[in-house]
Amino acid sequence: MTTRLEALYEEEFRALNAEFKQIATDWQMRRMPGGSYILNDHTDLDYDFDVLDRLSALNERLDSIKSEILTILPECKSYFDKLQKAMEKINGGDYMFFTSPEVDSYHNVWFEMHDYILKKMGRARREDET
Repeated sequence: MTTRLEALYEEEFRALNAEFKQIATDWQMRRMPGGSYILNDHTDLDYDFDVLDRLSALNERLDSIKSEILTILPECKSYFDKLQKAMEKINGGDYMFFTSPEVDSYHNVWFEMHDYILKKMGRARREDET
């Protein structure tokens, strides 16, 4: 199991995770000319909808490897169910379900699933992100 999981992680999930972290950052912050960041006040709807489109595309790519993850780790089904519910809420305009720590937001569930996968591979998060 570990070898299959590690291969899937390295070949697919790691890149999705890096992309997701950037999407979540872009939702919360806006990069200014020169590279500094400011809080996203969500008044630029074009910007926000672009970020949401990127999240939707990432979610579709995650769906493409979902069955393989579930073959290896069937217990991850609850994470995928929660991600789907969060995505439905986001698509319905409840943007709290993107990054809020107060609900089962896409960000929170992603973090929990990522952490679980790392633990199943015997990795610590700090080791994985170096």
